[in-house]
Amino acid sequence: MKLYAKSYVFCWSFADDRVDKFEKRTVVVVGEDIKSAEQEFNEDLLAYLNDYVTVLVEYNIQEFELADPVDPVFEITSDLRIAFDSIRGQRISADDYLANYLDESKLEDCELFQKVQHSWFTINENTKGCYNCNKVLSIQGDREKVD
Repeated sequence: MKLYAKSYVFCWSFADDRVDKFEKRTVVVVGEDIKSAEQEFNEDLLAYLNDYVTVLVEYNIQEFELADPVDPVFEITSDLRIAFDSIRGQRISADDYLANYLDESKLEDCELFQKVQHSWFTINENTKGCYNCNKVLSIQGDREKVD
């Protein structure tokens, strides 16, 4: 059995107030050969792309030949980051990384930045969340309360 992996970098660009996002994504398929795997990757990519998701980088297909029976553990993807913040000009400690850099998919609060606005979506009938940050609104009657 052969596994094939292909990684991409995507840009999510929105026409509304949501902040653009960059995504590193790795897809894995089982295939007989690289040609069949490439077809699977192309079909997956076409299904994944839409009006606001575009490909920035498309990497080569990697082939993994597994022992029989299948190896119990193997690495598919890894995201390595230098322990230095080039904006602040200082090293990043392990605690700082875990607290501030591990999940940079959302801002802490849009209100901390002049050029970013909240872009609300409905979580449920009593709650709204912001696409850009971690803010959540509780809706009670006609009033909204930030949690």
